[in-house]
Amino acid sequence: MKFTWERESDDGFCTVIASPENYDAFPSVQVLAMDHIPRLVANDRLAVSCILSFGHYAGGAINLMSPVSAELADAAISMLAPASVAIPTVDYTPRAITYGTNMFKLNVDGEDTVDLQWHGFACPREFELRMVPMSDAYLSSFSDEILQVPTNAGLVIPYDAPADVRILPYVAQALLLAEDLDVGIIKLPAGIPRTPKLNNVARLLHACGLQLHFTE
Repeated sequence: MKFTWERESDDGFCTVIASPENYDAFPSVQVLAMDHIPRLVANDRLAVSCILSFGHYAGGAINLMSPVSAELADAAISMLAPASVAIPTVDYTPRAITYGTNMFKLNVDGEDTVDLQWHGFACPREFELRMVPMSDAYLSSFSDEILQVPTNAGLVIPYDAPADVRILPYVAQALLLAEDLDVGIIKLPAGIPRTPKLNNVARLLHACGLQLHFTE
């Protein structure tokens, strides 16, 4: 699987594009798009976003746009098991990891009521990341701690896939947006169970400076 990222496409979307090779499954939708343009995205976070977006279809070498840390590569391989995948571009040089202080609470399709807590000035902030289908909204908006982002994330993974797989494209886009708002925690919606796969996703996110929290 090869990946291309466009921070801003000709249509004004931020996109992750998958190019399957002969050992990969072929996704019915090859472009993960959202109508919001991030300003800052670290290379490791971009790599994790690609892996989460289309790793469900990977079956061999995963060719990313830049080398990743050994910790990240190992976490990605564990997360994609039992598929036999490899990440050929690994950088073994120690690197600093940036950790944010704020939280995204995911609201998939805008269907949930999200409780945002105010902890006071100079304290971590909570944002609702309301990810709605592109058919329901044309533009992103940010108001009252709610960032609404139109996305096609619901189309990338088959509808009959488990919930812990279908949520991954949404998490992929959340981490692309995290750096701009100093977000260090992504909290999953209620109803997404803690599974071995999502525990491995949490380990993968930790390798690029993010925590994954579950709604109990």
